[in-house]
Amino acid sequence: MHIYLMDILKIPIAKSKHYESHRCWDDIFDVIMNAKHLVYIIGYSVYTEIKLVRDSKRSKPEGDIKLGDLLKRKASENVRVNVLIWDDRTSVGSLKKDGLMATHDEETEKFFEDNDANCMLCHRDRDLSGSIVQDLQITTMFTHHQKIVVVDAAMPNGDTNRK
Repeated sequence: MHIYLMDILKIPIAKSKHYESHRCWDDIFDVIMNAKHLVYIIGYSVYTEIKLVRDSKRSKPEGDIKLGDLLKRKASENVRVNVLIWDDRTSVGSLKKDGLMATHDEETEKFFEDNDANCMLCHRDRDLSGSIVQDLQITTMFTHHQKIVVVDAAMPNGDTNRK
């Protein structure tokens, strides 16, 4: 679901000021578009068909590109693109490709085959001291949708020296 800027409530903070909301997905789109060296994405799932710019009232040049296509393009521009996602063990061939949790892990891995972007599925391994039930819980159930996005960006002072 996308929340439009006009729908965001004003959240009061100290001294009659209000929290200034930001546009996370738009910001992520901008930094990926401007990346020159690296884009690393780690998460529970990365769905290649999603569009980061979703508010039709705030269009951006090339804002209609899907995330997967944007990452492939950056990789073709010699930007190192690495995607690391959980391997959903419930993804079973043609029976249930997207897995019971609909992470689309197999589709994402296949999407990035034969191009310059790297995608790796990561198994969730159990603690050897756990029971069989705990093993099933750890390896097949997921509890969050966190993502980590690491992208190079220009220095605020304009310095271009790499350290």
